Amino acid sequence: MSGKCTTCIGRRSNPAGLSDERRRELLGLRPDGSYDEGWTVCHSTLPDNPENTADLPPSVCAWIAQHPQAAARSLVMRIGASQGFDYIDPQPKH
Repeated sequence: MSGKCTTCIGRRSNPAGLSDERRRELLGLRPDGSYDEGWTVCHSTLPDNPENTADLPPSVCAWIAQHPQAAARSLVMRIGASQGFDYIDPQPKH
C-alpha cells in the first residue's frame, strides 16, 4: 500500500481495537526484540472484506512497509526492493 488506510492497524489511534500484543505480533516483533521475516496483508485488501469495494489485490500493509525495523527484516519487502514495487493507493472512506 502507498499509505495507511483510515482503519490501519498501525495507526496510533488503533481503530481496530487490537491489543498491544496482537499489534506487535502483526508487526513481526518477537518477545526478544528481534523481528521475523514476515509481513502482514492490509486488511482493506482482503478479498472477503466488504471495505474492498474496488477489488484491490492483497497488498502488504503500509504500516509494515514503512516501519524501519520490520520492513528491513521482511522477506517480501526485500524481494520487492530487488524487483520493484507496485504501489496501491488506499481506498477513501465513503
